[in-house]
Amino acid sequence: MTLPSFSLSDAQIAVGILVSIVGVLGTVFGWFGRAFRWLGNLAGKKPAQTGTIPIPKRTVIVQAGHRHAPFWWHMGSMSGAPAMQIVAHLSATNVSQYDVLLVAAQLRHGRLLRKTVSGAAATQAHDRVMYGRFSIPVRHISEVSCDFWIQPPCRVKTKPFRADIALIDQFGNKHWVKGVTFAYT
Repeated sequence: MTLPSFSLSDAQIAVGILVSIVGVLGTVFGWFGRAFRWLGNLAGKKPAQTGTIPIPKRTVIVQAGHRHAPFWWHMGSMSGAPAMQIVAHLSATNVSQYDVLLVAAQLRHGRLLRKTVSGAAATQAHDRVMYGRFSIPVRHISEVSCDFWIQPPCRVKTKPFRADIALIDQFGNKHWVKGVTFAYT
């Protein structure tokens, strides 16, 4: 009995076909695997999490605060150079099953080249009129004061300033309020 002989080109073709089949099957089953996971999540079957809490995607609902002028900006200075001070007063309602700590704020401005500025978020304590790093208890509303500085200024004095604001919680979720107009004071 004689064995068939294979040339180098036959081996290269066989390896090419094998790699192609594995690639196609990986793509198809990878896509089907994602689709089945998506359908399972839709049906309410979540993978078991051991040792962790389920991290909520939406913890607070944010809207304009109850003050007379909740959004304003003013020209100030930092180290002797002009800078814009931008202040926002917001209300945050905790809609999650956990107490929520707002750890930071972001301001996004500009039309073509969007710029992001980090800022501070101070939350009012739920049992007294004091602002700081206080958590918002479950099913409570708290006032939140945000402060941003932009140097050099990007707006002329007396002109209104438009931007989007995000409050960032301890889970890393960003809760956006879009199209906020800050009046010059």
